[in-house]
Amino acid sequence: PLDAAYAGEGVLQAGTVPAKPDTSSPPASTPGPASFQARVVSRGEWKGADEFHFARGRALVVEVSPGQYVLRVEGFSVRNGPDLFVMLSPAADGYREGALKLGRLKATDGSFNYEIPPGANLDPFKSAVIWCEQFAVLFGTATFTKA
Repeated sequence: PLDAAYAGEGVLQAGTVPAKPDTSSPPASTPGPASFQARVVSRGEWKGADEFHFARGRALVVEVSPGQYVLRVEGFSVRNGPDLFVMLSPAADGYREGALKLGRLKATDGSFNYEIPPGANLDPFKSAVIWCEQFAVLFGTATFTKA
């Protein structure tokens, strides 16, 4: 079904007839790039570091275009704290040196994306983590499994 957002954009809505037939020549056909469909390459469930530092929800690494990835955080909730960052970690069970910082935590609840830098080698990363830089405290981990 056509979306209402396309109304007025030269796309007919179902059940409509153009006021005047199009007699212009069709545009020259140029082969386009093969169609790419985004795919989940790994996933994990958020778990808190301890009873006080809770975390829940899903973490998905999604290839959004060839070689371009995002970390998708869905249905997420974590205890609030100072100086919290989202990182990819080479450890399956939490933060370790060599982690890749994706950015400050955008919110303590919700669903959002973090761009993974182009060209980043994802092979060494075993989890996503919520890390407090100020106090070097782990808040949550989502250990990845291949999709």
